[in-house]
Amino acid sequence: MSMNQMTAAVTAALEKLGYRRIRELQITCPTQNRANVYLNDEYFGVFDFERNTFVAVSYTHLTLPTSELV
Repeated sequence: MSMNQMTAAVTAALEKLGYRRIRELQITCPTQNRANVYLNDEYFGVFDFERNTFVAVSYTHLTLPTSELV
C-alpha cells in the first residue's frame, strides 16, 4: 500500500469520526498492516489497514511506568 493510499484511508476514517479540520496528518508505518497516526502533532492512535479502522489501545497501558519499583 502506498503512502497516498494510507493517507486516504486514514483521512476517510477520521472524517467518519467527525474530524473535518485536519491541519497535519502524520503516519508512521512500523508494519505493512498497521500504522501509528499523529493528528495535528499529537498521537491519535493505531490504524489497521486490513480492517480499515482504528485499533483500541489502553491509555493506562501506554502510560504505566516502566520502573521495577512500581
